[in-house]
Amino acid sequence: TLWRSMMSAAEARALAASLPDSALPVVDGEEDVQFVAPAGDVVAPPGARVEVYQGTAFIGRWDNSKLHAVHRLLRHIGWSGRCRAFGDGPHDASMLTYFDGVCIRPRGSTGGSLRTGEEIEYDSG
Repeated sequence: TLWRSMMSAAEARALAASLPDSALPVVDGEEDVQFVAPAGDVVAPPGARVEVYQGTAFIGRWDNSKLHAVHRLLRHIGWSGRCRAFGDGPHDASMLTYFDGVCIRPRGSTGGSLRTGEEIEYDSG
């Protein structure tokens, strides 16, 4: 692992205090990475990032995003050229917008309006 973006103990305590009792910490070693809870139990706390996958909410630091991770990776490898981004959902929106990326979705799906360079639809059946 090149880097990890953990919460400080103070950040974890503050975030835990704003979450329902059903929220559980996800721990790596002895450090909190994020919290998980049933999606219906969570209201996004100020300053936190919430992503929902298959009915489970993952709540963490606001800067734990794909866009932030790609920026960090590009700085780490010293990349200064163009970058092409691909994504398939709402949690990719900031990355796709920033990099003028490509959104890939099942044909006929409604994913809202992302400002992307291109949108590709595919038949899921």
